[in-house]
Amino acid sequence: MMKKFFPAAAASIAVSFLFVIVACGSTTISTDITTGGALTVSGNSTFGDAATDVNLFTGTLQASTTALFTSGLTTYGNSTFGDAATDVNLFTGTLQASTTALFTSGLTTYGNSTFGDAATDVNLFTGTLQASTTALFTATTTHYNGAVIGPSGSALYKVLVGTCTVNFGSAFTADLATTTNCTATGVLAGDKIFMTPTKLDQYMVFSSASSTGSNVIQVAVFNSSTSTDITIDTTDTWYWMAIR
Repeated sequence: MMKKFFPAAAASIAVSFLFVIVACGSTTISTDITTGGALTVSGNSTFGDAATDVNLFTGTLQASTTALFTSGLTTYGNSTFGDAATDVNLFTGTLQASTTALFTSGLTTYGNSTFGDAATDVNLFTGTLQASTTALFTATTTHYNGAVIGPSGSALYKVLVGTCTVNFGSAFTADLATTTNCTATGVLAGDKIFMTPTKLDQYMVFSSASSTGSNVIQVAVFNSSTSTDITIDTTDTWYWMAIR
């Protein structure tokens, strides 16, 4: 009886052993792998071999104390970095976006932050730009395309201040007005002009100031007397402010 079944048993063992050898030496599996437990892979592993391949990791993808990715990483669809307020996500290089908004919610930065790297860069803050109890700006700030101060305010594009010399001539008649021009560098036609006289003779009343050309302010004064002519024998320096 033993002699009868020994050849069959030996053949079965040989086939099983051969299958194990082939399975252990296999490097390619042509069908899907489904496992209900943990899967441990030793050595180098490659997921996908074409740009159109989809490698789906439903759970978490973790690394040891070394970097998980040492080269570029491209994500498609929604991506979440961190799951707690105490998480630190460090981006050492540049963080860029396409034509759509890079951030659509709040952004908190710690340490030094740089926005733009050239004078021609445009950093747009659509909402309010606020600071804590300390000053938001501690040095001179230049605004381009106008600045609005307070809600529903008017855009201010430039504010200029200076002094100019006014000379209304030797005399002007009672109950009449007279004008003169003074040089004001930077002023343009249409600027809103504010003047502060440093000296007004008796009966002389400051009437108006306006800009009708480049680098010039037209100043008008009025002789409030109905009978006395005013004699002016000096020139005066007046302060001006122009708002554009």
